[in-house]
Amino acid sequence: MLGGKECAAEKGILRMVERVPVTEQVTIKSTETDVLLRLPQEDRAILEAVRTGLPLVADLHRSDMLIYLLDGGKDAYVYAHARPHSMASLYPEEQTGRRVALDQVPVVRRVWYRSKPSGGQRQVLRQGAPVVEHGVPIFGKEGQLIAVLVVETNMMEAHRLKLRARSFRYMLRWLLNMLVSGRLARVQHISPFGEVDGLLLVDSDRIIRYISGRGRGVYRRLGYLGDLVGHPLRHLDTDDNRLVIQAFTVGTPLEVEVEEHGRYLIKSVIPLHADIPVWQRIWLSLTEGWHWPPYGRIWQGALIIVRDVTEERQREEELHTKSMLLREVHHRVKNNLQTIASLLSMQARRARDNEAQQQLLMAASRVRAVAEIHEFLQYQEGQSMVSLRDLAQQVWNQVARAIVPTGKRVKLRIEGSNVRLVGQQATAMALVINELVLNAVQHGVQDETTELLLRIVDFGPIGRVEVINPGDRLPLDFDIQRTSGLGLKIVQTLVRNELGGELKLHNDERGVVAEVTFQKRIGNRVRT
Repeated sequence: MLGGKECAAEKGILRMVERVPVTEQVTIKSTETDVLLRLPQEDRAILEAVRTGLPLVADLHRSDMLIYLLDGGKDAYVYAHARPHSMASLYPEEQTGRRVALDQVPVVRRVWYRSKPSGGQRQVLRQGAPVVEHGVPIFGKEGQLIAVLVVETNMMEAHRLKLRARSFRYMLRWLLNMLVSGRLARVQHISPFGEVDGLLLVDSDRIIRYISGRGRGVYRRLGYLGDLVGHPLRHLDTDDNRLVIQAFTVGTPLEVEVEEHGRYLIKSVIPLHADIPVWQRIWLSLTEGWHWPPYGRIWQGALIIVRDVTEERQREEELHTKSMLLREVHHRVKNNLQTIASLLSMQARRARDNEAQQQLLMAASRVRAVAEIHEFLQYQEGQSMVSLRDLAQQVWNQVARAIVPTGKRVKLRIEGSNVRLVGQQATAMALVINELVLNAVQHGVQDETTELLLRIVDFGPIGRVEVINPGDRLPLDFDIQRTSGLGLKIVQTLVRNELGGELKLHNDERGVVAEVTFQKRIGNRVRT
């Protein structure tokens, strides 16, 4: 049974709900307003403090919360709107910045003119669903009314709230009291309250007075199978008692992640300091044994929000382990390929025939191009995308070291978009770029100083790579389909089969242009 004053208050609200007519709310898109600027700086600071704490209380109350300012006595201006994360919002979109005719929000009008809390019922905008609303005045530094906070709850959730434990309902009132007085301004770092989070309510002596169903589930997984209500936090082998003492000491909410009994938990502690009526203190002391702080202490208790993130952390650990294993695989493959390339280079230096030497060096360059990809993937921290610009530069660096003849200065200038490729495409593209620059160096570099150009173009789902040699011209009868060169055959096969694109080789005013058009991929899918 509830106390007499509480019963009378709830009956009064129910009678008021029955009397308030169900109306259709009409809203007008707000333009620039100076409503806020008319308030003193101290009052604007109070409103900002209320706005900061609004999301947390909306989540715990499972309600939409709106702060209204009056503009000229006819319109109400929505200064802030918090939609709950713990359930579906009553509104399909954010209401902040809207003007509403005052006669369409009667609860705001009543609170504004009476300077007292008021309740009612109406139909929510565009949905027609009945909601229970409760208006609370927000007073400024000098005690004058500056705004109205409206709590809007759907009928089903309002009925469920009446069935919750008395201490939980009181806690919501205390938080609402702290909110409108600006004492919840430092909760912005607290994570949004979700449907899977558990709640504990403790008094000033850190004795558990309420635990939610989700909270019981979390602590059962920690090994506490009995009813924890009435137990001191210091009897639990957890960090709860220390965290509450710390929150009381520093006087501010805090949030930490801890590991307890093999579980990873995020715990948020919110100290409670509200204007609680004397009769309510007496009632809770007699019925629930609530311990109130002695003279000189201000904290009446604390709310603890607990979230079990063990599965998330285990998935992160598994991904990290897989990433480390994948990096090790890439590292070993890279080392093996570099060993093969070194063997081919050693064999090339021993070759007496110049043609055989060049073929061995080209084979070593192709192997090193694949090794570059594995080196890239080794340091991607689990990511499979490779920067095409960086890849082209790495491929060119190893080609320049191994192939460019002594006495010639050949440079490669890379320009254009920074396209990113998945691993399979990056391997094929590395071989393609390797072959094209090899071909340009071996057949197109005539002068001692030559600058090749590699240009990357991004067309959304399509990409293009152009390797331009300004010091060379193709024969007039050149036909890429009839070429017998192994390098161009390799490029054609890779472009067609691995990149889903096309290779063109032609002359223009810039010189010889090798043009590769390819389709970007996301995993195994073509990007559209």
